[in-house]
Amino acid sequence: MKKLIFAIILLSQSLTGAKILFDYTKDEDAGNADWVIDDNWPYPQPAWPASETDWNGAISSWGYQLKIQYYDTVHTLYNYPITYGQSSNPFDLSKYDVFIVVEPQDTFTPGEVNAILEFVQNGGGLFIVSDHYASDRNNNGWDSPRIWNKFGTEEYFGFHFQVSGESYNSISETSYSISSNPELNDILHGPEGDVTSLAFHSGDVMRLNTSYNPEAKVVVYYPSTSYGMCVISRYGNGKVAAIGDSSPCDDGTARPGNSNIYNGWGEATDSILFLNLTRWLVPTSGIKEHRTTLIYAEKLKSGRKELYDLLGRHIPKGLYLRKGIYIRRDEKKFILKIQ
Repeated sequence: MKKLIFAIILLSQSLTGAKILFDYTKDEDAGNADWVIDDNWPYPQPAWPASETDWNGAISSWGYQLKIQYYDTVHTLYNYPITYGQSSNPFDLSKYDVFIVVEPQDTFTPGEVNAILEFVQNGGGLFIVSDHYASDRNNNGWDSPRIWNKFGTEEYFGFHFQVSGESYNSISETSYSISSNPELNDILHGPEGDVTSLAFHSGDVMRLNTSYNPEAKVVVYYPSTSYGMCVISRYGNGKVAAIGDSSPCDDGTARPGNSNIYNGWGEATDSILFLNLTRWLVPTSGIKEHRTTLIYAEKLKSGRKELYDLLGRHIPKGLYLRKGIYIRRDEKKFILKIQ
């Protein structure tokens, strides 16, 4: 049996990733929905989960992978308002890199719209997840496509969600119609791998209106149309990503009492797309830059090569493609590598 070797290099940089805030102010768990990373708010527990099932929510796998793979700080906005530049709010958007809102059931106030827009304009990343038309889970007369349209996604970001009287507002489709735009390579061939498909289970599509914002682009098309199942845009110094269905981020582990859920996270390349989009949204310059520095260590046993972090935890394939400091084994030597 080969000798077990574990190479570790001590780094001065702390293990901190981006700061991600998931919204839970818009009744995101109404009806059968359960769009939270954990039912401990604002801080998921345990702080370092051993698996995605340690956190209790239908999007716990998303939060878990951001935490474990990228050392991101993941919080849930609950019992605090959506603000920007309000120092008295411990969860003010100015303290985060990315704001994620999955299928809101209540409309945004003018003050909340302004806060989110200012956050994005100043370099923040906004991740929008909608659902099919008539997905009004709390019966207040508003579904997520109309909530986002009322927010102003067309006027500010250049894309419109299809609603009543408009085509393709509720589709079930696995699309392989991926954009070939090289400007999207950081998303389509990102740190988690290649995006080749996206699966919807009753979702909405978006049509672009680049007369409002020429930065809007389709990432995944509804086949044989110009409509987007996933689109991105830029606004000021920040970025926006939008997907028209909540099923792709559903990991199938909703809390007891919730039904009609899907393990969309494990379907098609849904999880790859969501994680690549999240990384793309993280600002890459200025005071919001957060780098996670890792090591490359080889555990030699029966010829296997594996990646570990400083705490000895296994890192899934793909993370070593990120910028950082690594140790690479070349024949019988360990070589320090910086990229």
